[in-house]
Amino acid sequence: MEVSSFTVCLTDQLLVFAMAEQQLEPWAYLSGKVVMVTGASSGLGREFCLDLGKAGCRIVAAARRVDRLKSLCDEINCLTFPSSKPQPSGPRAVAVELDVCAKGATIQSSVKTAWDAFGRIDSLINNAGIRGNVKNPMELSEEEWNQTIKTNLTGSWLVSKYVCMHMLDANQGGSIINISSIAGLNRGQLPGGVAYAASKAGLIAMTKLTFDARLSLEYQSFCGVCNPTQLLPPVMVRCRRNLRMETGLSTDKISELDELAVWFSSSFLLERSMALELGAHKIRVNSISPGLFKSEITQGLMKKDWLTNVATRTAPLRTFGTSDPALTSLVRYLIHDSSEYVSGNMFIVDAGVTLPGIPIFSSL
Repeated sequence: MEVSSFTVCLTDQLLVFAMAEQQLEPWAYLSGKVVMVTGASSGLGREFCLDLGKAGCRIVAAARRVDRLKSLCDEINCLTFPSSKPQPSGPRAVAVELDVCAKGATIQSSVKTAWDAFGRIDSLINNAGIRGNVKNPMELSEEEWNQTIKTNLTGSWLVSKYVCMHMLDANQGGSIINISSIAGLNRGQLPGGVAYAASKAGLIAMTKLTFDARLSLEYQSFCGVCNPTQLLPPVMVRCRRNLRMETGLSTDKISELDELAVWFSSSFLLERSMALELGAHKIRVNSISPGLFKSEITQGLMKKDWLTNVATRTAPLRTFGTSDPALTSLVRYLIHDSSEYVSGNMFIVDAGVTLPGIPIFSSL
């Protein structure tokens, strides 16, 4: 009897602990979410796919190397889940050939294939990217520059564009996660990586900036194509009315200020965030700027003795860490509905390396 009571008590405690953990980290399990990951055949992309597969997501693994994608999908489809969790039926991961450097029409076709795989995409992880050749700005060729920008920036924009178009057509929300780099930050110094740093800085800006369709109308009004007063936002109309009442200026005189008002409005629209524009459609947009992590691609570098010295001298946390769970847990959170009010943000995950005041090139 005592043993039985003890067993029941222990079971209850374990249940309480499990419920508490679920409340603290509700994003630990993402059953039902469909996630598309670009650059999924290796590195962080592969790790994201495996981790999200374990979290119960359905994965669309997209990259150029289809053979590696199929191997990855086989691994995900063979995953087992605890009996207490919902058991997904059918394939949980599919491979889609995608070259982010291809023409827009080709990328659009690949995105449609990705969407049709499960009938929806809840989250897109723009992970595809290249480091490029290590050269100073004078040695870097135009072709090398264009290749890096096209892969890291233009490709992410095009994939996001076509995925979001499907989301809008389906009248559903979603989450866009751009994988940038600390190289794209003001404090992130990367010698020999001018194109890479520029492309990642652009990716961060793309997360925040967009071209509002209404801006084209504002610009037309500025050029005299149509009456600017018909296009001014309500706040401008109120300001115009208040200005007339408070100054006694005639309507004609105030009309001379309309072009300036339209210019101000256009500048304001230019700086509106991509997250804000897509937010009306319940689409969140965030970026992650990782530092150096132990991964498939960096495993050779991580074996260098001098790297430990660098971490000790330049990283406040004294380590470069591993992408799982440092990055994977953040990705899960940004996919989960608990982040529904998080958009337009840049998350820096670098052990504090880019903190202001931390010497980038200290005497090692």
